[in-house]
Amino acid sequence: MSYTILRDVCLVEGASQEGIRKGCDLWLRGGSIEAITDSRARLPLRGEGEEIPCSGLYCLPGLIDMHTHVTSPGEERIEESDDFRRLLAEHGRQALGAGVTTLRDLGGWPEVLLRLRAGAARSPFFPNLVVAGPFLTAPGGHPTIGLFHGLSALRRAATRELSEPEQARAVVDQLAASGVDFIKVVSTACLIVPQEEAQVPKLRPEIFAAIVAAAHAHGLKVVAHTMTAADVREAVRVGCDGIEHGIVCDAVEAACEPELLDQLRERQICYVPTLAAIEQLAPRFLEQAMQNARRLAEQGVLIGVGSDAGNPGVPFGAGLLRECELLFAAGIPPAQIIAGATSCAAEQLGRGGQLGRLSPGYQADLVLLRANPLEHPGHLRQIEAVFKAGCCVAARPASVFRRQHPSASFQESVS
Repeated sequence: MSYTILRDVCLVEGASQEGIRKGCDLWLRGGSIEAITDSRARLPLRGEGEEIPCSGLYCLPGLIDMHTHVTSPGEERIEESDDFRRLLAEHGRQALGAGVTTLRDLGGWPEVLLRLRAGAARSPFFPNLVVAGPFLTAPGGHPTIGLFHGLSALRRAATRELSEPEQARAVVDQLAASGVDFIKVVSTACLIVPQEEAQVPKLRPEIFAAIVAAAHAHGLKVVAHTMTAADVREAVRVGCDGIEHGIVCDAVEAACEPELLDQLRERQICYVPTLAAIEQLAPRFLEQAMQNARRLAEQGVLIGVGSDAGNPGVPFGAGLLRECELLFAAGIPPAQIIAGATSCAAEQLGRGGQLGRLSPGYQADLVLLRANPLEHPGHLRQIEAVFKAGCCVAARPASVFRRQHPSASFQESVS
């Protein structure tokens, strides 16, 4: 296997401005980071390979989007057609082009997602995929009302409507046997849409508790779709490991209850506010959601970075970059945001020894930037090149990396 050496690059490897490590040579081989050496030593290339000058460029781990819906086609007919495969491939292309090399899918068509995950593990042309499978919800609960309203085939494929604890345990057992990585629960009666706020059926507490207990028995984490402080309190009480969307419909004071803060901090429950989706789908709640995210971050709660891509107006890749900008506008420091989209995210996904860091032995998922992202998260848009598993999968048109950029079709990964 030949080497690719990125010469004289600045590594963004810490959660502070002091985390910049200048003058490094990054040695890539076999899909992994093999070594990091001092550029001044100018160690010669060992064997076959290519050296690429990277002076003035900043390198950080590939970004991780903690909340997406990869199989959201927005239509009733969801058979596995060529058009559908092209849609999936386009989602992957958009993500990689924005430096997003890992996606966590939190609600979709499980059979397709599991096959796509296997394909992504074999190919650099689609992001790494972490799969939760279908939405677990109440009969008639979100997203069967609203998002999937009138889409009966999509509703059957991407949701499991649960009415009894025993049924819930059986569904979790089936999902665990299929190989999902997470369990996603919808735990709110509040449905927000651009023009109105509605109440929908919500899982009974004993069913919610049965889901969490069954998932934990299989070693699976559970994340909960919430909208209110009461939703978050219930999710924490039954043992959930992550909060998605969070406290959206309540005033900022609801995010600062001492007992709730203590539990979120002590159990390292990841709070993913999905501001980019709220901006598009319910903008009247955006300022409130931003304030809640800031107050929680100030109190030491772990903030995850997830876009909710797959929803209208939230594209893959660019949606995560917008999420980073909104978190910064809310008052969260760039270093904390970047950690939430790299090292902290990888730990939450159980991939802390493989992804999210620039270190020998880690997968060579990298983003090369023309500006320092620790100064402003908007600099994440100044992409020079993106690597997944050591392969350059996207690059700026005028970049030296264009000659490395493979011509293989992204669709090959989803066939």
